[in-house]
Amino acid sequence: MKKLLLFVILVSCTIVLTAQHDLIIPRNLLPNYESGIRSTTGAPGPKYWQNHADYSIDVELIADTRTVKGKETILYYNESPDTLKELVLALYQNVLNKDAKRVRALPKEILHDNTVNIEHLSIDKALVDFENKTSRTSTNLIIELDKPILPGAKVEIEAHWNYQMIKGLQFRTGDYGNGVVFVGYFYPKVAVYDDVDGWDKKDYNLLHEFYSDFNSYDVRITAPAEYIVSATGRLQNSKDILLPEFEKRFQQALKSEKVVHIVDSLDLQKGRVTKPGEKHTWHYKAPLAPDFAFSPCKDALWDGSTVKLKSKDVFVDAVYKKSSWDFFQVAEVAAGAIKYMSEGFPGVDYPYTDMTIINAGAAMEFPMMVNDPSVSSERSLHSLTVHEVAHTYFPFYIGTNERKYAWMDEAWANVAPVFYFESKDWETDYIPYKLERYYRIAGTQTELPIMTLTNYLEYYPAYRHATYSKPSYGLLFLRDLLGEEVFEERLKKYFDNWGFKHPIPYDFFYNFNPDNDPVVNWFYRKFYFETCYADLSVVKEDGKLKVVNKGGMPLAFEIHLIGEGGARTQQSMPAQVWMETDEIPLEVKGSVKKVIIKNQWDLDVNMDDNVLTF
Repeated sequence: MKKLLLFVILVSCTIVLTAQHDLIIPRNLLPNYESGIRSTTGAPGPKYWQNHADYSIDVELIADTRTVKGKETILYYNESPDTLKELVLALYQNVLNKDAKRVRALPKEILHDNTVNIEHLSIDKALVDFENKTSRTSTNLIIELDKPILPGAKVEIEAHWNYQMIKGLQFRTGDYGNGVVFVGYFYPKVAVYDDVDGWDKKDYNLLHEFYSDFNSYDVRITAPAEYIVSATGRLQNSKDILLPEFEKRFQQALKSEKVVHIVDSLDLQKGRVTKPGEKHTWHYKAPLAPDFAFSPCKDALWDGSTVKLKSKDVFVDAVYKKSSWDFFQVAEVAAGAIKYMSEGFPGVDYPYTDMTIINAGAAMEFPMMVNDPSVSSERSLHSLTVHEVAHTYFPFYIGTNERKYAWMDEAWANVAPVFYFESKDWETDYIPYKLERYYRIAGTQTELPIMTLTNYLEYYPAYRHATYSKPSYGLLFLRDLLGEEVFEERLKKYFDNWGFKHPIPYDFFYNFNPDNDPVVNWFYRKFYFETCYADLSVVKEDGKLKVVNKGGMPLAFEIHLIGEGGARTQQSMPAQVWMETDEIPLEVKGSVKKVIIKNQWDLDVNMDDNVLTF
């Protein structure tokens, strides 16, 4: 029996070595690689470029009316070889206009006619002619420039604006009531101009997420004095705002590896945390950040500690209500997650100096911030925290375009808890939960290839499957195919190549297969470009046994034979045995009572035909 199974593997390997399975780059992307902007080595090409901006923002929350008003100065740098004849500003809050294009339904009676009110807009001190020089899409303002931006030049944009948050509506951001507010996507933001699409003019539609350059932010946030204001980046003026007792604890937390209760429940009973006054202005700075968000919270608890990494110290804090049963653990869990991710998976130091977890309710990531709900169990607390913190690596460090390739960050964030739980040797229902989600769509007409552009996926189950469920298994199977050591080495190379840059899927493919191995390219084609699904079966036809790959997925698997008296033997089969066939014959000698096939992750839409009993 062993020799026969080994013969199957050897034949399959011979086929693998002689087959050609090169990646085919779409013709619209070929110039990007042929010109040297990108490279088939997996690294950026010698002519790679990307634009960026410096934001100086003054913003105020008027809590009584849920109004956000602000002014900003943006220095936008054109590092491209192109002359820019237009400028695109994203006005994300306009997704809440009555007539905006949305994938998710909202009651129109609560929406605005025009959410973002632009009071002033100038470019290099010249007022923008709205009537003759602008056009709008659902969430974009497109400005025809009187003076184009030349390669290597910069332009100064000044904007004043305001909008009102809708009462009772919380979608990723909003007024959550009870003194908890989370403010994101709040300022006019220059869209990405890149080598693939030029200006990103895709509208925000409440489903597909974002794409951002890496910018610097210098932001001053004014809020009523009773609010603690957390934000992206590092607080610059705590001593001007916090009462001495709390300033002392805050400074302790910036040095302590143990959680410091900066504000505890007894403090809330005593009264205020900040110095006297009606308002305070909190000053934050964030370099190399793809976006900026802030969260004013009143009557809130505040925990913090510092994680000491090889390259930096990271301040990790949590702000939450006393009624949040689980959040008293979150600062510690988040600190542990950052420590693990820096030393374990992905084994790269956390890229920023701060991380804040706010207990509002969205389960949504922002640069150096997370807006999370309370959850029902300790394991869920860990998995949710790890998932959202992992987004700081993907897409806030590896800067992928979530609007076109959402799987490039969500898959990594989805598998991060898998590796995290493995490191702790914890039993968890995380994988069975993910399996159930996979089974709902796999192999049905709803399933679309992972490489379908995300902005084409407007039906939520199809979007969820192609973005989260199936691509997560793609990474786990790729690790199995390459071997853990090679996978980890190439993952670190991915960060070396694409940290604070904008990879597209082919950069990911080449990075993890720099030698153009035909086995890996075959795996890519089957898993990412086709609608294969997990369905193996063991059958007996005309007296002969065989394993059939009904779904076509490149699955590694094991064959277990059980004989009389419980005697057992097993054989592992690598994924590449399926390169040239969808059936593998078995010859069994001896008295075999049962044949079982299975894979490491128990991924199979029909487990009933994985066992054959004689």
